[in-house]
Amino acid sequence: MIKGNLALETSAVPVWQKKIAPSSIFRSGQKTKSKIAAFAEAVILQSIEDLFDSLQRKGSIDFFKGDGFRLYAKIAGLSTVDQIRIIRMLANAGFKQHLFAVHNPKKTAVRN
Repeated sequence: MIKGNLALETSAVPVWQKKIAPSSIFRSGQKTKSKIAAFAEAVILQSIEDLFDSLQRKGSIDFFKGDGFRLYAKIAGLSTVDQIRIIRMLANAGFKQHLFAVHNPKKTAVRN
């Protein structure tokens, strides 16, 4: 049980008559956008770090080879040139064979 007095602050202007300034909406929207962009950058950076962990490498390679990297890069505000630079940096770090490998399942011979 909560003890004490709870006093709600009241306003002289009813809620439905208060005006919200467009600039305050824009500022909060910008904060949200920057937080989402920062999150996207963090995901990309974590995926780069995961390339160097043998247990996480496959998931990270799948992220960079698939649509995940392009999506998060777009959210983070990275240009296509920046995306190419990151992939080249990773390729030069020794992951070239993983990032550019084409998946070719072995063909099985059909016996009659």
